[in-house]
Amino acid sequence: MAKALHLRFINTDPEYESPYFKILNDTIVGFHTGSIDNKEYYFVQSIKNLKFNVITGNDSLRYPSISPIDAFRNGRLYFGRYGRSTMQTLDLDENLTDYFRKYQDTLSYVNKVMLYKNMAVITSMTGVYVFDLKSQKLIWKYRYTEIVNNGMNGVLGNKLVFTETVSDTIKRSVYTNVICFDLDKLKRTWVRTLNHSITYVYAKKYVPRDQLYSDNNEAIIPQGDACYRLDLNTGSVKGKLLWSGYFRNDPRYTVENGRLYLDNQFTLVCIDLNTGKKIWQVKNAAYWEFYKNYVIACTPDLKFYLIVNKTTGKIESKIPKPDSYTMDFDVVSNYVLIKHESLYK
Repeated sequence: MAKALHLRFINTDPEYESPYFKILNDTIVGFHTGSIDNKEYYFVQSIKNLKFNVITGNDSLRYPSISPIDAFRNGRLYFGRYGRSTMQTLDLDENLTDYFRKYQDTLSYVNKVMLYKNMAVITSMTGVYVFDLKSQKLIWKYRYTEIVNNGMNGVLGNKLVFTETVSDTIKRSVYTNVICFDLDKLKRTWVRTLNHSITYVYAKKYVPRDQLYSDNNEAIIPQGDACYRLDLNTGSVKGKLLWSGYFRNDPRYTVENGRLYLDNQFTLVCIDLNTGKKIWQVKNAAYWEFYKNYVIACTPDLKFYLIVNKTTGKIESKIPKPDSYTMDFDVVSNYVLIKHESLYK
């Protein structure tokens, strides 16, 4: 696999199999669960010099061990404390700091933390909140119409974009609101309502929870019925591709330069989002990952990886998988993790 993708070896470490392993700002972070040695600790490793830092202590319960790592900045790990409804940071000197404690009742179960300049964006089960990191003051909030709610969200450039699904009891239907907030101007710039539509929350390992993506200055909004493209500046619908014929339960997909890559019942397809037309397809191939110029697929029996040229759809390599029951290849922040312990780029 490494040879087929022209990868450069970086390092091998069994710690990379930890449940909260991520690569943030070219820094490896994760949490050691202690299932074998009864030790629990966070670790931070620079990719540039592979220096390994262990952050531990006698009282492991003080660490937010049930929370994924959301960000790493200036030597600090950032977490959303789901149970405590706060944000916490943990630095390399083992200092644990609580943020926004006076807003615990307002936040009510923090799901995710996103940083932008001197601000922290908090998504929770009740709404979306923007705080000043230094003063810990609440700058802006959006309370969901229905509590509890949890849609897709992301900081796209200087814009915070998120979704909420709302039930219409009179019409007996649902709709989705897509909201955009300008983090520089500190004001809401647009709201787009997608009628008769339910947000499809895309979940994938090594990807931020409920992550919403952009492509060519457009927000990509996958819904239960279709994939929408919204202009990031105005919120206008630039395109809509019905999932009919392509949608399956929890599809893995990638959108890049106006093209959608996914599979439909083990047929890998590339679709032009502007026209809705199929550009190419590869039968007996299931989408797995997307890396640089290639779509990484697998055969239905999980015995082979297929390296597919993203432009032409041509299969450039067919590589035997060492284990036909599990996938041992993942893309993590533009890096490649093989066998859950060897890192390449």
